[in-house]
Amino acid sequence: YHGTVNLTIPVVTLLANFEEEMKAAAAAGQSPHAAGAQNPDITFTVSVPEGTQVGPGTVTNSSSLISNWWLSPNSEKTEMKVNLHLTQTDWQGLYTTYTSEKSNPLGHTITIKIPYAVGANNAADAARIAQEQVTSTATVKFYTGSDTPNKVFTSAVASNPIASMPTDCFSNRSEERRVGKECRS
Repeated sequence: YHGTVNLTIPVVTLLANFEEEMKAAAAAGQSPHAAGAQNPDITFTVSVPEGTQVGPGTVTNSSSLISNWWLSPNSEKTEMKVNLHLTQTDWQGLYTTYTSEKSNPLGHTITIKIPYAVGANNAADAARIAQEQVTSTATVKFYTGSDTPNKVFTSAVASNPIASMPTDCFSNRSEERRVGKECRS
């Protein structure tokens, strides 16, 4: 079975828990990081069960709050971290952009696509897969000029079945859905 985790999230929604801190840091003339720091400010973690593997993902950004990103799978390829870095400016500049983007949150999003694959050799494997979940979380770290975050907020973004109806691949009436030795949905 092949699937894709598709997340489209307004960046202002991710930062909303830090609005008061951003405003205070802007008023104090603070910056999120020391010059040249590459700590991720926002990390999405997409996790799949053992026996499933994530593939190379993609990120599309339409927010001026995010300047760069990088993807890193774990060695087992059961987890993909998508690390986002805020634009390199002070909190005043970021807070100004944040308040501007709040007027049209859906026009300023981060879109993440992470493909994954899992195989089932028989109906029992398919039944097990039908019970498993793909999960994703977002961790947002609020920095004010050091390498240690002042505040961290983690939330579940989504938890969904890894496959819809994988047992159909092994029913008599699904022969037309088989492609070679794979069943695709």
